[in-house]
Amino acid sequence: MWDMYLGRAAQLYVMSEFIVRGYNAAIPEVDIGDDIVVIRDLDDSLSKVQVKATNTCHEFTATQNQGVFRVQFNLNKTQLLRDVVAPFYFIFLIRRYSQWYEPLIFPQKMLSDDFISQKIGTPDKDKVKLWFKIYPSGVVECSGVDYSKQKANWSYWPIVQDWP
Repeated sequence: MWDMYLGRAAQLYVMSEFIVRGYNAAIPEVDIGDDIVVIRDLDDSLSKVQVKATNTCHEFTATQNQGVFRVQFNLNKTQLLRDVVAPFYFIFLIRRYSQWYEPLIFPQKMLSDDFISQKIGTPDKDKVKLWFKIYPSGVVECSGVDYSKQKANWSYWPIVQDWP
């Protein structure tokens, strides 16, 4: 039950960020894997977003790993590996200590390519389990690959400055 609340809160959090950046954000009436449709009204450009959220953080307790934690996200393998027409993104949100951690934002193609070439994640039937390790220094890793640049990387949707 709590997962439904967390997932919906994450989706609304992401939608609010799109709106304050000047984009139109909508929830599709039929959810076939796209949680949010994002439209830039100035040029009608479209992107689709899948939001994943967790509040289950596995804390490392060894002295040398103080403050390090790990989170898991499960992706649908078909969604991860599909050929997309409109740009498609995954946004991972972590709820830790009663606040949101900076979202991890990935183009689907980046994760798909890294799943194939860098062997990130663990295939499990029709899912792929991605474990992210987050360090106090801000480094974010998955299967040894550094994804620190994906933290709060809203550059895929630059702030809309010019309105007609």
